[in-house]
Amino acid sequence: MYLPDDGGTTWSAVRHGLDRRYVMAIAVDPADPDCWYAAAAPLLKAHSGNSHARVYRRAERSWIAVSDGLRELPHALPCPRPNALVAGLRNRTIRLSRDRGQTWDALATADGVGALV
Repeated sequence: MYLPDDGGTTWSAVRHGLDRRYVMAIAVDPADPDCWYAAAAPLLKAHSGNSHARVYRRAERSWIAVSDGLRELPHALPCPRPNALVAGLRNRTIRLSRDRGQTWDALATADGVGALV
């Protein structure tokens, strides 16, 4: 994955720590432009029901896995507010993290977006 070094003028490969290569979604924390997230899975399992997906957070020049063992690869990974992440999964479920991906809560479909604000 390539990320900007200086606001977008130059870009560098940042792969250290990213042990899954199929990246489906990326996000940036709105309060910290240096805090990037990526949702990734192994290439051959990315679209299976048990994709072994992970969400990673960029720290310095490396990626750190912040969620392990998601059954499905997030297809959307927005940051609605600082330190918060939302993972929209293929099975139509939504997971919310309020602590930069360390823990995740399942949101009922009826709660949906209203629970995020």
